[in-house]
Amino acid sequence: CFFQAEDGIRDPLWSRGLGDVYKRQIHTSVWVGQKRLGQLAKWKTAEEVAALIRCLPVEEQPRQIIVTRKGMLDPLEVHLLDFPNIIIKGSELQLPFQACMKIEKFGDLILKALEPQMLLFNLYDQWLTSVSPHTAFSRLILILRALHVNNDRAKVILKPDKTTITQGHHIWPTLTDEEWVKVETELKNLILADYAKKNNVNLSLIHI
Repeated sequence: CFFQAEDGIRDPLWSRGLGDVYKRQIHTSVWVGQKRLGQLAKWKTAEEVAALIRCLPVEEQPRQIIVTRKGMLDPLEVHLLDFPNIIIKGSELQLPFQACMKIEKFGDLILKALEPQMLLFNLYDQWLTSVSPHTAFSRLILILRALHVNNDRAKVILKPDKTTITQGHHIWPTLTDEEWVKVETELKNLILADYAKKNNVNLSLIHI
């Protein structure tokens, strides 16, 4: 889901600020003995979205929620009956946010989780100090799409130099603006090469 706040800026997943993402971890015990897990997961997700909105101050509650999976529309409409002013819209966007689970920091948290918990991350690190929100969002989608199509190669691209580090409070490597331009180009080429291979298309004929 996307939240659209008063300023009209949209951010990925359960977000209230630029790049802020709420990640809800639900312990495996919740699913034990349950059937039709796919349906249960959708309704549980809608329940958690409603609970999150109730916890937000009125001025920070979203004006609009954009749903990227059609199966989530009905559960959200039911759980958000108490918020008639929130507009719920469907979208055909295929955003690879499941690739977040391939990030070591997130994966470790899932494996070590002993109870349900709500976590808050910023997927833009400190990008907004030097680039626009649009550029930051585009960069994030490039990274996640590349991790989705070729996890190992994407991680190599993200660390172009042996001295490249990821700060403890960050998710992505610390790169200069010039390094990010090169990394983004390589990530794009990786994604295009995967698309060309899967669809039997001549890569030289693809122009972006």
